[in-house]
Amino acid sequence: MKLGMLRLFVAALPAIAPAAATELPIAGPARVVDGDTIVVGREHVRLEGIDAPEKDQSCRRAGKSWPCGTLATSALRSLIRDRPVSCTVVGRDRYGRALGVCTAGGAEVNAGMVRAGFALAFRRYSDRYVPEEDVAKAKRAGMWSGEFVEPWEHRRIARGATPEPVRPPPTTDPISRPTPPSGASAGLEQPAPGCEIKGNVNRNGERIFHLPGMVDYDKVVMTPAKGKRWFCLEQDAIRAGWRRSKR
Repeated sequence: MKLGMLRLFVAALPAIAPAAATELPIAGPARVVDGDTIVVGREHVRLEGIDAPEKDQSCRRAGKSWPCGTLATSALRSLIRDRPVSCTVVGRDRYGRALGVCTAGGAEVNAGMVRAGFALAFRRYSDRYVPEEDVAKAKRAGMWSGEFVEPWEHRRIARGATPEPVRPPPTTDPISRPTPPSGASAGLEQPAPGCEIKGNVNRNGERIFHLPGMVDYDKVVMTPAKGKRWFCLEQDAIRAGWRRSKR
């Protein structure tokens, strides 16, 4: 190789190195793990730029708790159905998962989850899906139909960190709907409106809370004299030292 051609070749190397380091797209049938994570082949893919409620997370609407985390998982399954996905990998998170912008049937699922109100724009890392979040908020879609704790804040609470205030539902009315009182209806055998979470104290002294619809919910007899108390929101119970029932 002539000297001039060799110099041109060497000079071109730095320019192509970043492209060579870029990961290939991940494509194929997908298994949904939760509202923002899928598995394609052997790869766990975290949907880039969005954050969906955790599987065990509940939200509130019209004074009642509903399983927004479980429904977010179902929403992602509905977006993907049995269609193969294709994910552009933009990086890796600290757990080694691929961070991907994924499509199914030609439609982007990251954006679809945010538009449906079952995921939030993860602004800590990206503003890409803020417009979709604004649409969901205006339509009161999914989580925006009531009160919720942001998924990242829910994880902070689970780790025992000091939580931030609950995000209220959006409203354009001059007078917004009142929010149930924070904390508990302490000392009451019947709950205050919107505060139906039962904080039980079992015979071993364990503090366990039960949501309406759980297996043991109706079995728990609320006797305030034994330290039992009602809660309006899950994070209130967690802050007070109760843990969520496993059934």
